[in-house]
Amino acid sequence: MGFFSCFRSFVIPALVASAAGLFLVCSVAAQPAPRPAGGDPPAFFPYGAMHMSTISHWQHYLPPIDEWAAYMDKDLARMKEVGFNTLAAHVDWYDIEVAPGEYDFRRLDKLMELVEKHGLKVLLWPWPELQPEWVAKVHANSQWEAADGYKPGPACWDHPEVRTAIERFVTRVVERYRDRPSVLAWDLGAEAGIWVTSLGPVDKPWDARLYCYCPHTVARYREWLQRKYGTIQKLNEVWATYHRDWQDVEPVRVGSFERAQIFWQDWRQFMLWNTADFQRIKADAARKADPHHPITCHFGGWGWSYLYACTDEYQMGRHFDVLGLSFFPFWLERSFGKYEPLYGAMMFDGLKSAAGDNPMWIEELQGGPSIYGLNYRSRNPTPADIRLWNWQAVAHGISGIFYWNWRPETTGIEASGFGLVNYDGSLTDRARAAGQVCADFQKHAARLLESRPVQAQVAILHDPRAFLQAAGEQNSGLYTNSVRGAYRAFYRANIPVDFITPEHILSGDLGRYKVVYLPFAYMLTREEGAKLAEFVRQGGWLAGALWCGLKDERTFVYETVPGAGLDEVFHCREMEVNPHAGGALKLVEEFVSLPAGAELPVHRYQEKLQVLEGGRVVAKFADGSPGLITGEYGRGRTLYVGTLLFHHYDSSHAPHIGRLLTGFARAAGVREAVRIDYQPPEAWLEARVLEGRDGRRLLIAMNHGTGVATMKARLDGQPAVSDLLTGQQLPAAADDGGTTIELNLPALDVRVLSIEPAGR
Repeated sequence: MGFFSCFRSFVIPALVASAAGLFLVCSVAAQPAPRPAGGDPPAFFPYGAMHMSTISHWQHYLPPIDEWAAYMDKDLARMKEVGFNTLAAHVDWYDIEVAPGEYDFRRLDKLMELVEKHGLKVLLWPWPELQPEWVAKVHANSQWEAADGYKPGPACWDHPEVRTAIERFVTRVVERYRDRPSVLAWDLGAEAGIWVTSLGPVDKPWDARLYCYCPHTVARYREWLQRKYGTIQKLNEVWATYHRDWQDVEPVRVGSFERAQIFWQDWRQFMLWNTADFQRIKADAARKADPHHPITCHFGGWGWSYLYACTDEYQMGRHFDVLGLSFFPFWLERSFGKYEPLYGAMMFDGLKSAAGDNPMWIEELQGGPSIYGLNYRSRNPTPADIRLWNWQAVAHGISGIFYWNWRPETTGIEASGFGLVNYDGSLTDRARAAGQVCADFQKHAARLLESRPVQAQVAILHDPRAFLQAAGEQNSGLYTNSVRGAYRAFYRANIPVDFITPEHILSGDLGRYKVVYLPFAYMLTREEGAKLAEFVRQGGWLAGALWCGLKDERTFVYETVPGAGLDEVFHCREMEVNPHAGGALKLVEEFVSLPAGAELPVHRYQEKLQVLEGGRVVAKFADGSPGLITGEYGRGRTLYVGTLLFHHYDSSHAPHIGRLLTGFARAAGVREAVRIDYQPPEAWLEARVLEGRDGRRLLIAMNHGTGVATMKARLDGQPAVSDLLTGQQLPAAADDGGTTIELNLPALDVRVLSIEPAGR
């Protein structure tokens, strides 16, 4: 039985505690544990916080154990008082194996005693990335090495003896605590990726570097190339090189031209695979030592960590039972100038695309202000922020939440930041709000955990390979902003989407979608093009834009663009591309939800297009040339626009672009599970539907704006609708076509509606 089906169908046994504290779990490798006598235990929604004092190296302070235990005892009691049920705790290699083969578990043993004293669960993070200083000293020639030869100090995990030592550390920790009743799960990938990329020298601490060029990683790279190409002759053919032996092959280090070529793609794609394979090594060691508890990892974000951190959520995700995220809205505010709830929603939906049917947790949720030395200090999260962040996460499928951090950090560049509570451990209003959210989640845990986001009918292509190529060509923003622009249109319309990767395309599993969007499909293989063509031929709808399939997997430009054989599917062919000289795209006829004469912005570049047989020009550039082309292909339809329309929408929010993208989807037959209208139009109201058993649904409505919003929800049939949290029945207007619910949502408010089929 797979982990997810076990997790969901067996009354959520992976996250259930009996009255006696017995914890029942299942994993990919294990059958569900038997139910305890006396019937089913209550459903359990894991909810808690990391405690920073479990990371002694970062705190640079080792108090006597008795003093430390009294401090933790007090904080765990307060954590229990506020209503939390789980502690997250670092278990760092640095603190455990203090010398080769010498393990010190005294503090962790004491922590486990205290956790069980207070009736809490514990999510343990065995973290070999925080490495003892002796490792690099004992294992010669083992240090990480950057492209410029810089060595930050720690030993690279590709050194065979270092890897063995890491597996041994993980095994020792898991075997020691696997039978403790408090253990919830093992997190073996805390913000999984290459951490040393940001460890610059002390005089240039912020310089990110590419890793790893040590001889052990280079050796694994050569092995990877052999598996990919088979022979050195084939590699020479593709690379246009004259290597006589695999030992002659080196990863690319220099050159702007080389960063845009196959050497770059192969090197960085290898590092994505290699980093994911290291996560597998840790997960396998833990699973071998304990086949009964879930193995988790969590990512520092989603969709942007492919270049330096080498974090491919999709490759890593297949090695874990639960996937998680770090979610710090006010860090994002630092990056983008302001925080938009769209960012969180997109991260959750991206995580969902990597997790598949497996559960998803937030393993680091912002507890207090973001702080980065004297350079940045965010505002403090309010109780309303806490409530919104939690419910938005659940609305997108999150089923466990842990804060970073219970106490504020005490030293270092983030000192005084991120704590839910005050410096002295006393409760803040936001900590009390988190406790109330936890109480709501626990009260309705069975309902929440059985419910899943409705199946999306819209898919957006997200391709780490295209991100790497755009980064190599010095503008990854063209990629990321285009993908976010596509997502933005559907987020604002409250239409669920999935992100798909080239692997999803090749699997032939596109039939669940009515329409697929290619916002910046800069690289496509011929096989991927053929699969997309077949999707349209069988009745799917497909939308693309400028430079769709410009390059193949070798980074070579196709002779016809759109490439990969998609020119005939899109009924057009690129003749040339020029910088935009002014003017707009003007519709020459009514199309989807836009009237004739409506204008769309042209962004940066304008593609001169030849219209092929079957193509119909819907809009023209200011010079009269075709700019928007549609046509039937088999039983489906396509739409192609000769400018960076998706990229423009991400920043401009131009209404006509949003109407074009969502209108095309609705014309393809996409229908919302619940039809939502709200006033005023500029309100930032998000509504998501979760489906449960026997036709039961939850509608989670969130007003992210600063004013009152009025929402009308149109439901099929005549279901019973109530407020999940209060139990109050809601008045509804019924007619032959269905039922309408109208609500007023104050600013920053959340309403959770329970929708029960008629007759239940």
